Amino acid sequence: MIVQMKKISVVVEDGEIRRALDALADAGILHPEHHAVPKGEDLEHLREEHGQMSEAISVLSQVRPVPSQEKCPHVKQMFINVFTALKEIRDAVRDVHDLQTMIARWEPWGAFDPHEIRSLEKRGIHAKLYVIPQEQMDSLPPELTVETVFSADGAVRVIVFSQTPFDLDVDEISLPEIGLNQMLSLKEKAAAQKEELERFVRESAKYLVEFQERLKRVEERIAYQEALAGRGLEEG
Repeated sequence: MIVQMKKISVVVEDGEIRRALDALADAGILHPEHHAVPKGEDLEHLREEHGQMSEAISVLSQVRPVPSQEKCPHVKQMFINVFTALKEIRDAVRDVHDLQTMIARWEPWGAFDPHEIRSLEKRGIHAKLYVIPQEQMDSLPPELTVETVFSADGAVRVIVFSQTPFDLDVDEISLPEIGLNQMLSLKEKAAAQKEELERFVRESAKYLVEFQERLKRVEERIAYQEALAGRGLEEG
């Protein structure tokens, strides 16, 4: 049978508040109604930990097949490791996506080294990348050396060389910070890191029950601290 909860008021001296809350918590009847907005560094820290643990538990709960549960000798540190791994997985996913976008853009240009092209200027050679409409190719200044890389969509991608500074009234392509080979290498490294982190998270699902028990303790501490911080104080 469900018994309707009753509200009671407890009046204690400020110095006895912790003892009173402990007694109420031990009796299982601590469901406080706050007279002040609960706040404080301890509460903020507990609420942050609660949010992070909830996220980690949500992910670990989806691991299949469900692993046999084990005791964890350092629950808090293991939780920190799992939460950090989840953040690093998101970073790795973003890195892989960004690198794949860069690769798709630069792969048709070939595996040139942008640092080598930049270094040509020290030897008195100016080099730039352009996208030039096919019909304008024949009108380029004859003193320029033009190397065609590839053509697509009615435009030609070229590298233009000159012994003097120059500008063309067509779309110039800024050199990438890194070359194609380095992009491919970084993508492979990020993908491998993501796979390793995901393996660690899957293996950590064996501590799911331990995490859930710690989450309950954190929730109890939050209720306690909220009751402590949100109590009403009488003047006089």
